[in-house]
Amino acid sequence: MKHAVVGNCTSAALISPECSIDWLCLPFFDSPSLFGRLLDNRQGGHFRIWAEDIISVKQQYTHHSPILKTKFTTKSGIFEVMDYMPRFLAHDGEVMCPPEIQRNIHLLEGNPYLIVEFKPCPNYGLAEASFSVSPDHLKINSTKGEYSSFYLYSNLDFNAVLRGEPIELKESSYFLLSYHEKLTPVTQGRIYLEYERTKSYWMDWVYRTSAPQKYREIVLRSIITLKLLMFQRTGAFVAAPTTSLPEIKGGERNWDYRFCWIRDASMIIDLFARIGHVIASENFIKFILGRMLLKSENISVMYGINGESDIREQILEHLEGYEGSRPVRIGNGAYQQQQMMFMEN
Repeated sequence: MKHAVVGNCTSAALISPECSIDWLCLPFFDSPSLFGRLLDNRQGGHFRIWAEDIISVKQQYTHHSPILKTKFTTKSGIFEVMDYMPRFLAHDGEVMCPPEIQRNIHLLEGNPYLIVEFKPCPNYGLAEASFSVSPDHLKINSTKGEYSSFYLYSNLDFNAVLRGEPIELKESSYFLLSYHEKLTPVTQGRIYLEYERTKSYWMDWVYRTSAPQKYREIVLRSIITLKLLMFQRTGAFVAAPTTSLPEIKGGERNWDYRFCWIRDASMIIDLFARIGHVIASENFIKFILGRMLLKSENISVMYGINGESDIREQILEHLEGYEGSRPVRIGNGAYQQQQMMFMEN
């Protein structure tokens, strides 16, 4: 099954063609997963928006952005789900990329019936979560492993969502899932504003990208995806937002790639400098220099997204792995290796 990626340079989510979030770590790329069905269909956790009496489902990215649109046509109506993680400029010019995902539900025609499957399983699926329902949000708490909490905001009925009951869509709605509790009210107007600001950010970023005319749209889509792999706080680039996807299905070569390999990331930085995004290159260079505080220090093969040099590997025995591909690993022992890169003139 192919998945689409959405993100905001803080973390990223993988969304299936069935409009299910099957992978999401909050607050950061390397945090424990909240939804991890990608690695265990039964106990990994997921967040699916579906419908009754479906005629067709079409999915695509919106123009020049990582905003994913899933359009549902049903016997009783039509609606779209816009999935994205907010990223926009604040009034002082700071880039805002909060650890959250928004799922905007736009009613286009009729009154379709939603089916929501909200099954969070924090800490890499150690156990299902517990819930506390408040008037303006649903609080999600871990029940095993380290303590973690998350907050779901919506204008739909939380009890109906938790029970998985069909919900008649009478107006445009939303879900906002955040690592932090919101200090100001979450409303449809706020959701719409952050959607428009996120879309504007990406369209402006693409406009400032010097891409070749040949295969331009394909190249731009690839560049957007690479941009999503940059960790905003430090300038590090992760190799991938996932762990333990096998090189060969059913095999054991399943590695955690949510870290920064200096060799691979340097190629991305070279590309970004060539296409006009020099600030990203500068931030990465600062990240590297910050790891080498003394002239006698050697650069490591890889680092964590915050510059960690010790990334010890663990195996999660309770997860079945992607389509049965075990083991599931977190951390990566490659930080102890020596790797070389040879370039020809």
